[in-house]
Amino acid sequence: MDSTDVAILRLDGGVDAGELAHLRSHFPDAPVVTLSGRLDAVRAARGLTHDVVLMAHDARKLTVLALLADARRVLLYKGGRITEVTAARFLAERAPVVAAAHRVRRAIEAADHVSVTPSHPQAFYVVSCARNAGAAAVRCLDSVHAQRHPRDRVQHVYLDDASTDDTRARVRGWLGTHPDHRVTYVETTARRGGTLNTLKTFREAPPGSIVVELNGDDWFPDDGVLAHLDTIYADPSVWMTYNSCAFSDGRMRHLNRPYPEATVRDGSYREQDWYAGALRTFRAELFSHVADEELIDPATGAWWESADDMVIFLALLELSGGHARHVERATYVYNHRDVSEDRRDLTGGRLRGERIRAMPRHAPLATLVTQPNDSRQGPLVSVLMPAFNAAPYVEAAIGSILDQTYDHLELVFVDDGSTDETGAIAARLADADGRIVIVEQENRGLVAALNHGLEHAKGALLARMDADDVCAPERLARQVEFLGAHPTVGAVGSWVERIDASGHPLDETWETALTAGIIGWLLFFESPLAHGAVTMRRSLIDRLGGYDPGAPHVEDFELWMRLDAITELANLPEPLLGLRIHGARVGVRHNDDQAINSRPLIQRRVSAFVGREIDLDTAADLFRLHRRQFASPPHDADTLLGTLLDLFRAYAAARPLSASERDAVRYDAARKLAFFSRWCAASHPALAARAAAEAVRLDGVTLTERSTRRALRELRHRLPRLL
Repeated sequence: MDSTDVAILRLDGGVDAGELAHLRSHFPDAPVVTLSGRLDAVRAARGLTHDVVLMAHDARKLTVLALLADARRVLLYKGGRITEVTAARFLAERAPVVAAAHRVRRAIEAADHVSVTPSHPQAFYVVSCARNAGAAAVRCLDSVHAQRHPRDRVQHVYLDDASTDDTRARVRGWLGTHPDHRVTYVETTARRGGTLNTLKTFREAPPGSIVVELNGDDWFPDDGVLAHLDTIYADPSVWMTYNSCAFSDGRMRHLNRPYPEATVRDGSYREQDWYAGALRTFRAELFSHVADEELIDPATGAWWESADDMVIFLALLELSGGHARHVERATYVYNHRDVSEDRRDLTGGRLRGERIRAMPRHAPLATLVTQPNDSRQGPLVSVLMPAFNAAPYVEAAIGSILDQTYDHLELVFVDDGSTDETGAIAARLADADGRIVIVEQENRGLVAALNHGLEHAKGALLARMDADDVCAPERLARQVEFLGAHPTVGAVGSWVERIDASGHPLDETWETALTAGIIGWLLFFESPLAHGAVTMRRSLIDRLGGYDPGAPHVEDFELWMRLDAITELANLPEPLLGLRIHGARVGVRHNDDQAINSRPLIQRRVSAFVGREIDLDTAADLFRLHRRQFASPPHDADTLLGTLLDLFRAYAAARPLSASERDAVRYDAARKLAFFSRWCAASHPALAARAAAEAVRLDGVTLTERSTRRALRELRHRLPRLL
């Protein structure tokens, strides 16, 4: 045999010098090809033009490579002997062994999964974002629903990013046939992209939970994935995992491998190949160390496109240091044959990857403070109650918190330099109930007291309560449950029942707007959440830096505006707070200050939406129009009308609104135009006529119907007196 027809293949680190010398004595002119890594080896083997490939060491792997290379003859060197290998012989000898080994591994794996019975299972927060996932959306939902993990410990958020196919109909149909589901289904009306969707959903993960990223067109391979992860996260030193996955035809992906120890040690993930394959999971608290700014592409100024997994998980790997784990078991099925629109959007992916790798790396965290998430107890709620000279009412206020049906709470009571018995009453109650935390300060006002209380609060949720109000026993239970079921909502309030100084109902209920789209519209004119009735996510308040000292007496209005920019706001349709009306109330004593201090807030928010600067007088007129304070004409009626019309158009275009929200905002704008017409009928008749016409054009039917119903109600009330 001519040695020029032979190539000697060896794996990196395989054949020693003695073996190689022996081979060269037989084939002195044969080139030696050293292979490193399976992918490079396949490429090298396919590039060989020799009729015969001789392999040394690691016979099984190299035989496969040689057979893939379509070599005419395969000569195997092993134990000093050279033998010929054919495909038929190789398969006959190896296939039964491989099949048996595979069956044994699967049996052991199945036994391990069945035996998993954790005494305190982890809470999993599964995030699935998709666009045009089609039938794969149902398979994704099925795979999560089928997990052998306590149902109340799994929350699945499925976010549909403005699909244009039948995805929404399929998901709604699935939800309708699974009444026991634990799915929060979120639909966007305008496309936001993978990065922004991922950011919003990850930010809302309950503290103490394990976040699981499962694309909306992919699925779990079996029903034991969460049970397997539960055993891994039972070790508190594990902060995140990157797992192994397979294609939908069963083939394993070649990228699923652990990072080298040297990479983990020096944090050089950005210099390595991308190994952090799906399934990717992490503790919820870890993501709080990733800033929003990192998710914006510096080259475009927009959210990263089709690269959110890399930009997020490179940061999490660096932050985790040695606390990241690779999971060998396949826990994810990548739907490579029927991918969604987002997965096909790979234009410029290589360039984006290069920009991401060039970003500064994170230093590993020394510790990760985690919060327990116990479904039987729920997250800790810190109730902030500032007080100044509230002695007549404070015991009832504190008592209504201590009597809550939801008892995993602390009451952070901030005495703002009271000169009456307020502090003594609170101290007496604290001696009897360890859930009360007393914080004292010199009299510095409500905003300073709130921020001081924040420094002492330990809860994942913050609830507000004034020292002269009372709340229903089920208030916190209702709001904690709502926030758990609606991860995109950052703060939830409720309707409010007004009570007199003695605590008796006044038969007046403030029925606040319920959903984010309507609340966002009303924020141009008023504070649509009752401050003392709100429960908020602590992580969001920390991101915003607490209450603004520059907004005295309107600190809640200002905070809602900032929250509205990063999360959704909501109210529950039941009166869970008793708002005590008395002469010493802050809202009564500072009513004029609230009206004046609201103007710059309204000016700033309206200007941002209409795209031009409005003056303080126009902001004041918008406030007066909403309150129907028509004692004097508007400062500039023409500007006011134009601003109101522009504001409606800008808000309707900028915000994704549901059909009901769109109708409600349209009706409210039409009603304000009708009020403007009444306000300016005498002073500006032409503008009044135009406003009336615009009101009818926007929603004349609803205006007429509601005016008729209102008139009939008034008539029914008057008839008994007239008769």
